[in-house]
Amino acid sequence: MKKIEQSNNLKYFPDFKTLPEAVISSIEKFPDKIALQIKRGKSYDEFTYTRIKETIDRMCAALAGMGFAPGDHAAVIGENRPEWAISYLAIQFAGGVVIPIDAQLKEQEIFHILFDSESKFLFTAGRFLQDITEIRPNLKKLKYVISMDVEEAYQEDAMFWDDFLEKGKRLLESGADAYQKQNVSEDHVAAILYTSGTTGQSKGVMLTQKNIISDVKGVPSRVTFDPEDNFISILPLHHSFEATAGFITPICTGCTITYSPSLKSKEIVGTIREKRCTIMLGVPLLFEKMGLGIKRKINQAPFTKRTLFYTSMRIVKTARTLFGKRIGKKVFAGMRKKAGLESVKLMVSGGAALTPEVGQFFQDLGFDITQGYGLTETSPVISVNPVEKVKMDSVGLPFPSVTVKIDQPTEEGVGEVVVKGPIVMKGYYKNPDATAEILRDGWFFTGDLGRIDEEGYLYITGRCKNLIVTKAGKNVYPEEVEFALLKSPFILEALIVGRMVGDREVVQAIVVPDTEYFDTHAKENNISLDEKKVKEMLKVEIAKYCEKLADYKRVRNFEIRDEEFPKTSKKSIKRYLFQSKSVKV
Repeated sequence: MKKIEQSNNLKYFPDFKTLPEAVISSIEKFPDKIALQIKRGKSYDEFTYTRIKETIDRMCAALAGMGFAPGDHAAVIGENRPEWAISYLAIQFAGGVVIPIDAQLKEQEIFHILFDSESKFLFTAGRFLQDITEIRPNLKKLKYVISMDVEEAYQEDAMFWDDFLEKGKRLLESGADAYQKQNVSEDHVAAILYTSGTTGQSKGVMLTQKNIISDVKGVPSRVTFDPEDNFISILPLHHSFEATAGFITPICTGCTITYSPSLKSKEIVGTIREKRCTIMLGVPLLFEKMGLGIKRKINQAPFTKRTLFYTSMRIVKTARTLFGKRIGKKVFAGMRKKAGLESVKLMVSGGAALTPEVGQFFQDLGFDITQGYGLTETSPVISVNPVEKVKMDSVGLPFPSVTVKIDQPTEEGVGEVVVKGPIVMKGYYKNPDATAEILRDGWFFTGDLGRIDEEGYLYITGRCKNLIVTKAGKNVYPEEVEFALLKSPFILEALIVGRMVGDREVVQAIVVPDTEYFDTHAKENNISLDEKKVKEMLKVEIAKYCEKLADYKRVRNFEIRDEEFPKTSKKSIKRYLFQSKSVKV
């Protein structure tokens, strides 16, 4: 097996064991450097590392003064912004456990996470205050809600950011302690991240300080960056990929993070151009849209420019395929500058599989682009393609501290990907049975099918789990959607499968109507039933019972089955008979 050299920027990572240790190190090294920035109005609100420390001190003092104790749980929900990131850090410094919540979830889903996690505090964007007010009476453990915005209509139900910080400031001035006495160990649970559930409810993945820090330390073994880099934050912070690789890693290195105002390509590019961002993390869908946007502009250009581009692209491809040379950086330097992407030195794709053609397109344009692989349960990154030697159809090399093997491989070497190492979660919160299913003898069974080549590169070839992964990197567990649909009296059985529509996997339902209920309903309401009417009624029912699910989990297409599904001796549906063939990723 040929050895692939590690990247050379390990020097920026001291031997810290916890997130508070790592952040303190960055504060001491880069006190006046901008850590976080976001555009508000016409100017940027900038948070230096010193300002972050002062804010964390005040927050920790306020938390302690309001009864927050080490080990307590506090949730955070909202769009990407400095206040979200600092709330996450302050909870860590206070010895607590942070519960990041997906801002796309519906009220009922948010309630479940707050209830199940037993969160005592909630830091929230103002737009969620009305929903929180409605569900709060049934959240007995939730004592305080702190709004990151000013919403006068719900002032009596929440403490506001400035008031919370002012309370902490007064406590510090009166001699109260901040976080200094909180002895956070590497075995301390740092965060509980809720994934979509396989039994109708989401599961809380417990990640320790050691899990997260081990993953952070793995990043520089595969990609090169330094404190001068500026990460543009696009993906939602609750997502483990963005949290670890796009937030915690740059903060531990002394980098700058700039928050994009939205996911609109124009605003992303505008932010990159304005603040000279150098590193961009994204899901495949983002890079696909960017690529299509570039091609659209090229095709709309005058004939001479269009011809020049495609001629240049042929030259770049020839140099790559015949001589192994990458000349795109020089050939397309002017185009990257005109597009506003001149400063970007690295693109990293994660969350789902990046189409090799898309990755190759950006590489030929002169960008360094790589992709990795991981799961929330592995903090999340398991492997990344080293920038020096990217294999576009692979998810790269495992981190040095991680062992990956293929369980029960076929003759072609394909089997379930299993992982061992310090990045593997502690377990599912309050769910030992689910934990025991996938953690066996120290190995984490991913449920993904894959193989490893002679150089140690990992390839994901399919899924042995039922998981559906959207092009935007969102995980959809079929059982959760089925659980919702089966609440309809019109549906006797439901099976959720992933179906390819073009190049995207979408959520599709196969439903067995409850004919007895349909007949009764038709008779009581004097309705004449035919095939068209049944389908129309089922369409309404499916939409109705998907309303409380996040948009990306909702059924896009459905088909009707006239007879019940074939089942095993345990009366479980033989799901494999209805799943589409695995798609190579």
